[in-house]
Amino acid sequence: MQRMYAVAFALFAGISVMSCTAQSGGVPAVENIRMAEGGHAAFVNVVNRSAKDITAFSLTIDVTFQGGRQSHFEQAIDLLPLLISKQSLSGAATLGEGALRPNASHEVTVSFSKDEVAQGINAKLDAAVYLDLTAYVDGNQEALSRILALRKDSALAAQQIADAINFAAADSVSPDPRGVAIAQLKKLLGEVKSDGRGLELQAAIADLQNQARRAGPNPQAEMRDYANKKSKHADIMSLHGGIKGAN
Repeated sequence: MQRMYAVAFALFAGISVMSCTAQSGGVPAVENIRMAEGGHAAFVNVVNRSAKDITAFSLTIDVTFQGGRQSHFEQAIDLLPLLISKQSLSGAATLGEGALRPNASHEVTVSFSKDEVAQGINAKLDAAVYLDLTAYVDGNQEALSRILALRKDSALAAQQIADAINFAAADSVSPDPRGVAIAQLKKLLGEVKSDGRGLELQAAIADLQNQARRAGPNPQAEMRDYANKKSKHADIMSLHGGIKGAN
């Protein structure tokens, strides 16, 4: 499997120089890196050279700072929540809008501490997930596994949210069904150990609180509609939390 990588170097004078080595191979890859003036951020340009739509990818990044300190880390970008949101808004029958299309690019911002100035950065795309439930892996199976695990966490949280809201909406006695749902979601939030599930629950709590402030005429209907969207979100995330194979 041919590889593609890019390296950017920032000069002390504030000028950015980019060195890029690229080999064709029909795979997604980093093709360009720009260092921000001052060395506190870099912009990594990922290009999809495959023939498939990408829904997520992971970058392995190595940074060298002034003074010689080096940092090695991963940065994953999951576009699937955007695809789900766009499908919900458009009413499209199929998922697809918002994916990284063949030959399209996506710029990733990599931010550094304001206390340090980066001199050079090397970024490599070593895992990607496609819309057709296949994947590309270049030496980092663990990165792919982390993306899929986060999706499964998101699916679980979304279904828990839907269940809690539907249960509260069905309560014909409580004068505040949203309050009941929010209380249950806060209880779940206190129990979770996953950052992914925690973020989903926090967002749902905020959404319900915003609904309450708008004070619509039929809170149960609004809650059921929101729960239905969360249930669909859970179904899609669960489906895309597994793959048929990797190449």
